[in-house]
Amino acid sequence: MKKYGIVCIFCMCMFFSIAAQNKNTFSWKFAFYDENGSIINTTNSTNAVSMSDGQKFRFWLQPESDAYCYVADEQADGNVSILYSKIIKRQNAVNLPAPDQFFVLEPPDGIERFYIIVSAVRQKKLEKSFSAGDSQQILDEIGRLRLAQTPFAEIPVKPAVMGAAARGLADDSFATGCSGASIYVRTIKIKH
Repeated sequence: MKKYGIVCIFCMCMFFSIAAQNKNTFSWKFAFYDENGSIINTTNSTNAVSMSDGQKFRFWLQPESDAYCYVADEQADGNVSILYSKIIKRQNAVNLPAPDQFFVLEPPDGIERFYIIVSAVRQKKLEKSFSAGDSQQILDEIGRLRLAQTPFAEIPVKPAVMGAAARGLADDSFATGCSGASIYVRTIKIKH
């Protein structure tokens, strides 16, 4: 009977812990699409998307509440570039790099990783690593943030209608809806 009571107390603590974390949940929408406006499916984040040098693409983000957004590009040679580091106001959609521009895949060939970090709070350590410009320091901080994500508080990604105009996309385009406790780290891998 004593063991049963301990198990019940443990389960209640886990439930209230998860519920407390979910009170601070924020949501955002994300899309990765090519120059023709076709959504590139990235729901399986373990696989790399195959693309060719010269192909153009962009990202689209829209937070449901004010959120800090950071985007870093780890090129195949290990160099890391910072593509975006700003706050996005609630319900505003952002096209990266810009509404009428695209990122273009260029050599060196290999696997390129784009890290999209969306956070309810400012990530000062990450910003400091960006300022230092040390690729390994940036990757270490992104790794730390990924480990800080609470898997119990994460809600699986799901299709979401894009709520704001994104030039070049069809009206019925779908983004990926994401939710997290206070921070979400997404990695997009491109093999070229």
